Amino acid sequence: MVARVSHVVRRMENSAAAASASDGSLRAVAELQVPFDEFRIVLVRQIKELTADRPAAQSTAWYLLKYLRRIHAKVVVSTSPREVDSTIRGLLRFYLDAVDKGSDLETRCKEVLRYHRRSLRLQRRN
Repeated sequence: MVARVSHVVRRMENSAAAASASDGSLRAVAELQVPFDEFRIVLVRQIKELTADRPAAQSTAWYLLKYLRRIHAKVVVSTSPREVDSTIRGLLRFYLDAVDKGSDLETRCKEVLRYHRRSLRLQRRN
C-alpha cells in the first residue's frame, strides 16, 4: 500500500514538473491532469483513513475500503478519468444500496464521486 501511495506521489511530482516546463503543449497536458491528480489524492486519503480505522471484516466500511482499493488499482495505471468509469459505477451502486444516509461513509463516498465527476467535467471541456 505504501509503495502504491509513493508511486502516486511520484506521478504527481512528475506532472508538476511537466507543468513548470516552458513548452506550452506540456503545460496544457499537465493542466488536464491536475483534476485527475486531485481525484487520486482524495482517493488515497480516503483509503488511508479507512485503513487506520481497521474496519471489521464484512462490515460496510470494509466493503467500501475494498471498492476504493479496486478504484485505486485502476487509477494508478490510467491517465484519464474515463478509464475508471466502470469501477466508479460499482462504487455508486454500493453507495446507493448499502451506505446509510448521514453517515461518515456517505460523506466519504460523495467526496470520491464528486472529485471523479469534476475531473471528468474538466477533461471534457478541454
